[in-house]
Amino acid sequence: MQGSAGMKACRLLIGVLMVVALAGCAGREMVVDLYGSIIYEKPQIHAVSHTLDDARRQGGVAVVRVSIQGDPGLAASFDIYPGIVERYEMQETSAGNYTGEFRFLADEAGGSFTITGRLEHAEAGEVVLRDPDPLTISRANPR
Repeated sequence: MQGSAGMKACRLLIGVLMVVALAGCAGREMVVDLYGSIIYEKPQIHAVSHTLDDARRQGGVAVVRVSIQGDPGLAASFDIYPGIVERYEMQETSAGNYTGEFRFLADEAGGSFTITGRLEHAEAGEVVLRDPDPLTISRANPR
């Protein structure tokens, strides 16, 4: 009988120690995260290019068309600097292909301008890539 009472006391002591140990862990704010986290990869741009259609000599306008090839479904924009345009919005014409065009003022000339394309994801951030070819706008009516 005495052996049985000793076993009960030992089990009770182990139970109390476990409760104290768990309370100590809870007091130190040990937390087990049962929810998964979403990790987004940074967007990728594969290429940035442009074309220039300058019809100012014929009374038209100079239009630069910028294209970006990259990850689909993102916000796209481009810059022409120094000082021409910043974060000019582009449209996704097909999956991962973005285009936008900017019309220059009739008297605008100069260069070399740098064009950069950017793709942005609200959670993953933004990536920027420079067009390797500079943009030069000549005078519409040479003197």
